[in-house]
Amino acid sequence: MRLHRLKVDQLRQFRQPFELAGLEPGLNLFSGPNEAGKSTLVRALRAAFFERHRSGSVEDLLPWGEPSAAPSVELDFSIGGTDYRLRKSFMHRKRCELKVGPRDLDGEDAEQHLAALLGFRFAGKGASKAEHWGIPGLLWIEQGSGQDIDDPLKHAADHLRKALDQMVGDVASSQGDDVIGRVRSEREALLTATGKPRAAYAEALLERDAAGARVQELDARIAQYRDQVDQLGQLRAEHAADAAARPWDGFRTQQQQAEQALATIQALRLQIDVDRASLRQVEDTLKLVDEQLAGHEDQHRALRQREADLLEAERLVQSAGQADDTWAAARREAQATCDQAAEALVQAQQADLRATLARRVGDALARITALTDAIGRAEAEQAQLSAQRRLAVETELGKADLARLRDQHARLTELRIRQDAAATRVRFDIAAGAKLTLAGERLSGRGEHLITSATDIDIPQVGRLQIVPGGADLADLARDEADQRAAHLALLQRLGVASLDEAEARCATHQQALKDIQHSEKALAHLAPKGLDDLRAELGEHTVRRTEAEGQLQLLGPIAAPADRPSEPLAQATARHKAASAHLDQVARQATEAAHASSTARTQRDAALRERGVLAALLGDAARQQRERDTAQRRLAARAERDALGHRIAARQAEVDQARPDILAQDAVRFQRSADQAERAFSERQTRLTLLQGKLEEAGAQGLEEARAEQVVRAQAAVRRSQELERRAQALDLLLGLLEARRRDLTKRLQAPLQRHVNRYLQLLFPQASLDIGDDLAPGQLTRPGSRGAESGPVGSLSFGAREQMGVISRLAYADLLKEAGRPTLIILDDALVHSDDQRLEQMKRVLFDAAQRHQVLLFTCHPALWRDLGAVPRAIGPVAATLA
Repeated sequence: MRLHRLKVDQLRQFRQPFELAGLEPGLNLFSGPNEAGKSTLVRALRAAFFERHRSGSVEDLLPWGEPSAAPSVELDFSIGGTDYRLRKSFMHRKRCELKVGPRDLDGEDAEQHLAALLGFRFAGKGASKAEHWGIPGLLWIEQGSGQDIDDPLKHAADHLRKALDQMVGDVASSQGDDVIGRVRSEREALLTATGKPRAAYAEALLERDAAGARVQELDARIAQYRDQVDQLGQLRAEHAADAAARPWDGFRTQQQQAEQALATIQALRLQIDVDRASLRQVEDTLKLVDEQLAGHEDQHRALRQREADLLEAERLVQSAGQADDTWAAARREAQATCDQAAEALVQAQQADLRATLARRVGDALARITALTDAIGRAEAEQAQLSAQRRLAVETELGKADLARLRDQHARLTELRIRQDAAATRVRFDIAAGAKLTLAGERLSGRGEHLITSATDIDIPQVGRLQIVPGGADLADLARDEADQRAAHLALLQRLGVASLDEAEARCATHQQALKDIQHSEKALAHLAPKGLDDLRAELGEHTVRRTEAEGQLQLLGPIAAPADRPSEPLAQATARHKAASAHLDQVARQATEAAHASSTARTQRDAALRERGVLAALLGDAARQQRERDTAQRRLAARAERDALGHRIAARQAEVDQARPDILAQDAVRFQRSADQAERAFSERQTRLTLLQGKLEEAGAQGLEEARAEQVVRAQAAVRRSQELERRAQALDLLLGLLEARRRDLTKRLQAPLQRHVNRYLQLLFPQASLDIGDDLAPGQLTRPGSRGAESGPVGSLSFGAREQMGVISRLAYADLLKEAGRPTLIILDDALVHSDDQRLEQMKRVLFDAAQRHQVLLFTCHPALWRDLGAVPRAIGPVAATLA
């Protein structure tokens, strides 16, 4: 095919007619800058052949901004000595005219004639796509698609195969396809693609294996039957011997003798255990007595230490009092909301304490009811222990509560001292008969009043004076004292005491009572384990707790919260009080070192005085002194009893050790096991005889020898069937291999012409290289010389530029093949080979020049300088070309 003339009008940037005439039969080089219209001319060629003239999907051919234009293309070309002229216009003047020599065609006939002539087809609907372009789509390379060969080749494969068929004749005949298909079908009925048995062949193998397994199973059962016959005779002989000897009776007699001797030793052991229990009680009693005496000595030492501490505290009070009046600290005025929160907190604490006491009363009542029933069955009452427990319950006071009470008392003392130091003093001397009130209280005579907060003085017929203390932190001291006093009173109420001194005395009494209870309980637990006296003591304890809780509830009195404002939960009141006090910058700073030292010294002195007095009163008690003397006497008696028990236990233990009770126990167990094993073996042998005799009778009735003979016949038939199918499968596999090998040889002969053309161009690009052509006629493995010898790889793994070069070479080879088959060819390259280096580009120029000796080649480029040595005169496209036209 040779293109002589191309003319376009109203097509994209060619708004005016543009014509390319006088095209050469070989190389034609067209150059121009970007947007000059090179790709537009290629698009015009594609539209002239591929697009239906009535298509409405070619809007891309319209010039920009001219929707009413009518794009048109006119071509003059010749094929095999016949001249053609094609005129086709789109959109608003849809028309197609084809002149074939003297004959004129138009419309659909013209388009179908072109499709059959050039080897493409039209789209059924819409714009034409790559899959419709056939041979021209393969030979006409669009810009940027030179490296893509697979899809264009797939769309043109049918046309290429027809061309090959015409060249090689009967080599491509498909008469053998039916035979190969039949053989493959027969083979696939017996073998998988990997050669594994399937269907009837696989079933025959399974049947062969199953029949052989059944024969082996019968052989095993026959051998087992013969072994069981021999085993039955041996078991009968052993059973008769044991039935006559009865060996288990002798073992039983020896077992009884060993058990009698062991019982004698066991009685002696029980006596030793009783003596050891008594010894442990005596040792525990002695330990308790030693602990009591050590506790008495500790108390005497503690009294001496308290007296020394009291002397030191008196000295500190005297030295610290001299600087007491020289220091004062400030407190900020508290907000009214903080007072309300403090009051709510006190009420919440009382409500929480009341709920806790109520629960205690309920728990005590439930426990008292249960204990009363148990104590009603008691035989004796332990008066001394019950009295000690009641005393402990009455004086119970937690260490944490006592420590907190001490801290609160010391804090209140410190706050009073600081208030006295910082308060405003008002001294007055009122004349007789004068009326004067201070904070609502009438004043008379002479005196002094401390003011810690803003206070009004009312003078009849004169007016009112308001005195505001000058200390900035005095109100904070008053608020802090109120908070501390409220917390202190709440704690005293909860503990059921009136003062700290009472709590200290109660704690000392409680601690002593606890020690006495501990000693008494330990002694009672050892002398009378699990007795009933502890129930009476527990009843008294719960009674006291109930009374104490009820008394504390009475001391609390009725709920102080107003009816319209009930008490808040303790957690909520605490949180609200904390939030109300959060804005205070500093709380409880030390006022002065001297005031703090004085308060601390007095607190320590008072504590030492109280502790000394409590401990002296406790040690001076006559009853306690008598208990101390009694404890010393009990220690002497316990030591004597301990020595006597030790001698008696040692004598009896020597007698037990000489008898070896562990060996006697082993003898009893050994003879018992021997007797049991002998009887069990006799019984099991009897059972085995019965079962074995039944199995033999059953096996004899089954006819194992006859069944085996039958299975041997079936197994031989299964083997013959599997061997027959195996020979058939091997024959079909061999035949299919031979036929497919012959088919591959024919395929190579079919591809030989194409391979020859590919090698022609390949040697110009890669000397001594070879390219395999696949069954789909696509380029496959490329083999070429390398630095380490020949190297092979798929074309698709080459670089972009190399793939583009191989794509052009392959298309030129297809064109040669088509030309030999008498099919029209036209090569179009739109800006192809732009990714080639200088050396490769030189080689590709040789390739293109050689191809141009047989085909017309249209090469469009925007780099004319690269193609100066192509051997073709470049023709400009764009404004210059339009001017020349």
